[in-house]
Amino acid sequence: RDTFLTWTLNHQSFSRQDPEWRKFLPGGTKATWSAFDEDETRSLTVMKKEADGTDSTVIDDDLTDKLRSSLQEFLVCLGTYCPEHFMHTVVQESTSYNSVMERIMETFKLNTKGLGYLAGGDIKIDFTEEGQTYQQGFQALKEFYCSSLLKKGEKYKGTPLQKNEALTPPYRSYDSRCTVCTSDQVELEPGNLGPKLPGP
Repeated sequence: RDTFLTWTLNHQSFSRQDPEWRKFLPGGTKATWSAFDEDETRSLTVMKKEADGTDSTVIDDDLTDKLRSSLQEFLVCLGTYCPEHFMHTVVQESTSYNSVMERIMETFKLNTKGLGYLAGGDIKIDFTEEGQTYQQGFQALKEFYCSSLLKKGEKYKGTPLQKNEALTPPYRSYDSRCTVCTSDQVELEPGNLGPKLPGP
């Protein structure tokens, strides 16, 4: 999961270096499109401008071709650095950057939402001398559960959230890790608990 998050952020950072690609990233002005399998234009059309700056009813062929070509290049780049056998999915079936990420997470069982949230209980942390520190163990758990937070617009009990779900204060700092790192979650022996971790 950490590797996937790092890869995603790095790819987005790389894509922002091309001004023509920024619009296709999450939050961009062209963050969604139609799947090529369903519509070869991807529902992307640029209209010519009237003298007052408003859109006319006439298609600007040059700008439309440029927009569609930019998206194609963006998707080929994304597909190239995706896991093997994802190029067709990215180029032909994607409807947004996030739709590709969701497909990857589904394929490799990286989801942390819904039933995937329960996978946090399977996280094993090695606190031996050759393993991780208590801070690293806490960070691993925090990273997992942060990725499960709902985003604005996603539904909770049938109601769309008005803002991104926030991490509650007890989970924010290492000093409060006793709230997160219970012996049940990391399966520690009583003698191996950190100085601020609770006993079983």
